[in-house]
Amino acid sequence: SSLLLEAALWGCEPEGLPLLELPPAANLLAGRRLLQQLEALDDQHHLTPRGRLMARLPCHPRLAHLLLCAADLEQDGLDGVLDEACYLVALLEEEKRGADRLSSLLVRYGSALKPQAQRWRERLSQLLPALSRKSVGTASVGNWLGLLAALAWPDRIGKLRSGSRYQLSGGQSADLAPDHSLTGRDWLVGVDPSLSAEGIRLYQAEAVDLPVLQRYLPELFSRESWFGWDEREGRVRAEQQVRLGSIVLERQPLANLSDEQKALCLRMNASRGRKYA
Repeated sequence: SSLLLEAALWGCEPEGLPLLELPPAANLLAGRRLLQQLEALDDQHHLTPRGRLMARLPCHPRLAHLLLCAADLEQDGLDGVLDEACYLVALLEEEKRGADRLSSLLVRYGSALKPQAQRWRERLSQLLPALSRKSVGTASVGNWLGLLAALAWPDRIGKLRSGSRYQLSGGQSADLAPDHSLTGRDWLVGVDPSLSAEGIRLYQAEAVDLPVLQRYLPELFSRESWFGWDEREGRVRAEQQVRLGSIVLERQPLANLSDEQKALCLRMNASRGRKYA
């Protein structure tokens, strides 16, 4: 996604650059989708005003989006969120390892990260003239870390399924590392997933409350009509769903399907597909 953002800044596509090795097409597609979700690219893959600001911050686009959104939230009255964002980016840029929640890592390393956090605050102040130039405070226990993590990783918001397994908003399932302090929490955000033969494993993560996401990030939620063939009941089933990415939060029966929709559902049965309208 960093390559795509830089290419968009120059008004070109990575496929047109003289690169020694072009990333796989699937990676480029996923990167474009991520940058659109982070509001850096529009539907035509053109750089947005937010994307131009993100490109001026020397960090991964996920973290740039996190910092800019935190600045917006602080200006809207969410006190302390920008300091936490600066500390969080400093922590992640240091690549501190270990299976733990972000708040615990900040408690452990916070005092040593203050100079780096201050530099991020100063960079934002230079980029956003309306932002105050005050110094960062001491690292807090992390009142807003879950919200901040969701800003950077909207595709890695996880809902507990059972034990240590979570369904992620991006469509995959993942397991927390053994004996993780967040095991059993209803909702979390995974930061550094690792792929192994056993599947996706989450090491660093932070708890998040669904009402907080609904209040401050309503754009992550959608209401959609779902219809398909129910093999167990032997009939077309249709629902109105409230979703957070691929996670279904609410579902209600949808009545009065058209004959065309029913015919489409029957055709879909052959491939066991699904359709969203």
